[in-house]
Amino acid sequence: WERPRGVEDKENNGKGNGKIGSDFGTSGKLSMLAQFLMDVHRENGKWKGRKAKPLVLLAERPEDGMYLVGAYNCMEKAGTVANNKFGRRFEIAAKQCGGEESKVVRERFDDVVVEVPRKQVQNFVQQLHVIMEQ
Repeated sequence: WERPRGVEDKENNGKGNGKIGSDFGTSGKLSMLAQFLMDVHRENGKWKGRKAKPLVLLAERPEDGMYLVGAYNCMEKAGTVANNKFGRRFEIAAKQCGGEESKVVRERFDDVVVEVPRKQVQNFVQQLHVIMEQ
């Protein structure tokens, strides 16, 4: 993916090679990856029926020390939409790991994406596991 002309490369004081640090560093790109992975797993039979579980993806953004954490519903049929219940779970996990820096960057009906600082991402994921088991 190439950086558009006129957009400064912050990592290299504006003199970079035009490459963006993280290929999945935006919520839209992370969502596209999730859709691709779910389509592949549906096609090969791994995520059908009760095996169709939500997918949580993490993408590091080294340029600002943040991670994008996205949660996506895996439906049995492509194109099916269901309410994503991770928004509230992400808020609780962020609070429990002391994440005032964590914030929801995208909350739609079928997916939720939050930004979590690098230093808190492991604790955030652990808290999310605890919440999911309750």
